[in-house]
Parts: sequence; structure tokens; C-alpha cells
Amino acid sequence: MKLQSLKLNDNNLSGTIPFELGNLVDLQDTFDNSQNSLTGEIYHLNMANWLCCKIHLPKMGLAGSLDALDFLTLRSLLRLNLSYNQLGGAIPPAISALSRLVSLDLTSNHQNQLIGSFPRSVAKLSKLRYLGVFDNQLSGPLSTEIINITYLVLSNNSFSGYLPPDICKGGALQYLILYMNNFEGPIPTTLKNCTTLKRVRLEHNQLTGDVSQCLGVYPHLYYMDLSFNHLSGTLSPDWVRWHNLTRLRISNNNITGVIPTEFGQLTKLQDLDLSSNYLQGEIPKSFGSLTLLYNLSLGNNQLVGHVPPEFGMLSNLELLDLSSNNLAGRIPDQLGKCTKLRSLKLNNNNFSGTIPLAIGNLVYLQVTFDISQNSLTGEIPFQLSKSLVYRRCILQ
Repeated sequence: MKLQSLKLNDNNLSGTIPFELGNLVDLQDTFDNSQNSLTGEIYHLNMANWLCCKIHLPKMGLAGSLDALDFLTLRSLLRLNLSYNQLGGAIPPAISALSRLVSLDLTSNHQNQLIGSFPRSVAKLSKLRYLGVFDNQLSGPLSTEIINITYLVLSNNSFSGYLPPDICKGGALQYLILYMNNFEGPIPTTLKNCTTLKRVRLEHNQLTGDVSQCLGVYPHLYYMDLSFNHLSGTLSPDWVRWHNLTRLRISNNNITGVIPTEFGQLTKLQDLDLSSNYLQGEIPKSFGSLTLLYNLSLGNNQLVGHVPPEFGMLSNLELLDLSSNNLAGRIPDQLGKCTKLRSLKLNNNNFSGTIPLAIGNLVYLQVTFDISQNSLTGEIPFQLSKSLVYRRCILQ
């Protein structure tokens, strides 16, 4: 019998990789040996005689350099997954021989991370739709020829320079995961019309530009994180058309203007972090409609007015940070209805009056309760003192 497909994944196989695997000259479909405990150098695989289309070998303990692979003999490959191993060295230019390659995953090669610049040869793989090199030590700029990719996962490296200007020219980009790099300059204009986007993570870079001008309407988008950049501009009311959005994080930027009332229509939102910007105006009462929210972080802005009593409708809220603003008035009794709250930060504002008795209902307030640096008066309610035993409570 001629073996054409070999799947040994998700077992407890151990020992070294048999060199004799290279004798499987009729292996034409799949070789999957992932999720085992085999060890050895990658050249032990002796893939030179294989004609298979899919090689799936994550989490195998493979070591060595990618140069050990003869890519010229693997021209039939459609998918290559060597993620979560111990491979090192640079990505060799010879990888361009894999002209049929659709998916390449070299993610997180722990002890011996991949190094060097991003090979232009990879960008020239015209059929490539998935590229993952997360958690390595790759550096330098990205090739401007990346245009037809669907999944681009390059986070936690040392890439620098501008993002490719035509990154969404092919109209297929869905996942753009580039956080924890050194990218700078503006978000590419092609991204504005990239209606296929589903997940965008660009946090912890040095990106600049006006967010209201460079972002468009994304009907499929569910995750957007632009935190820890140098972005400016205002929050656009048009973003209310991101109907499927569950997470929006733009903290630690230079965003100005007011929070659009229209954001209250983003009823699938679970996580909204706009902290550490220069936002002004009042907190929209419409936020009371965001009943799936578990995190609302608006701290360290220039917000004024009162805390909307509509916040009492946020029954799933666990983390609320309104600290370091210019909010005033009384702390609303309705916050006592947010019974899932684990952290409540109202410090460094201008709140006055007494602490509401209803705050004593927050029995899960176990992370932080901080109302310091306000103008509160009166005694600490008995219910509150009972519920805050052994918890971090700052009432100064």
C-alpha cells in the first residue's frame, strides 16, 4: 500500500523524529504530527521526497534553522505550519519556491526565535492568504507588495517603518494583527475602504494620523484596538455602522472632541476603552443601552458633567473607570444596580455629597474601589464597610 496521508496528531508520541519518514515518497495529501512530544532537528524530517500538500507540525519541539529545508522539493505545498517550535535563524529567500503556498505559519518559535528582516520573497507568493509570524524577533520594514493577504499576523516582533500602502488593495484583508511592533506613520488610506475587515489590532506602535479620516465603515468588524499610539482626531459618529463591534480600544492616544451619542447604538459592545486621551464634554446617556458592557474605561480625559443614572442599566459591568476627569455632582445611587462590578474608580474628580448606601450592594467589588481626591462628605455607609473587607479600598 502506498501511504498518501499520515495523521498522528494529538497523541503522546515521544522520542526523536525518525529519519525514515523521508522514505514516504507517495505522501501526497497531509502529514500532521502536531501536538506530540517528539524532538530533533528539522532536517531529520527529510522532506525532500514528499509531494504532500499540507505539512502541519506545530508544538513538536523541532529545532534548527529553516535553511535546512529544501524548499525547491516542496513545490506542491499549499499549507506549512511549523509554529510553536524552537526554530531559529532567518526566513530564507528560497521560500519563494513555494509558489502554490496558501498558508504559512511560523508563529512563536520560543527559545530560538526567527530573526532578520521580512523577506520580499514571501510577499511575492501571490496565492498566500494566511501569514503568521507572531512572537519572533523579525525586524525592518514590510514589503510594499503585500496586497492579497487575508490573515496577516505579525505581532510581537520588531518590525518598523510604514505599513504597506496597498495592504488592502486586493480587497480580501480580514485580520490585521500587528500589535507590539515599531510601525510609524499614518494608517494606510486603502484601509478606509477595506470593508472585509473583522479584527484589527495595531496597539503598541507609533502610528499617527486622524482616526476620523483614515477609518471607514466595516460591517463585519468585531474587534478594533488602536491603543498606545500617537493617533489624533475625533471619534466619528459613522463608527456606529460597525454593527458587530464587541471591543473598541483607543486608549493612550491624542484623541480630542466629544464621545458621540451614537455610540449608544453599538449594542454588541462588551469592552470600550477610551482612557488617557483628551476627550471633552459629557458622558452620553445613551451608554445605558450598552447592556453587554463588562469594561468601560473613560479615565484620564477631560470629561465634565454628571455620571448618567442610566449606568444602572449596565447589569454586566465588571470594570468601570471614570477617574481623573472633571466629573461633578453626586455619585448616582443607580451604580448600586451594577452588582457584577469588581473594580470602580471614581477618583480625581469633583464629586460631592455622600457615598450612596446602594454602593453597599456591590458585593463583588474585589479589585479596586477608589473614590479618593473628591469632595465627598459624611460617613462611610455601614453596608459599604462590610462589603469591602479584605479589598483594596481608597477613600481618602
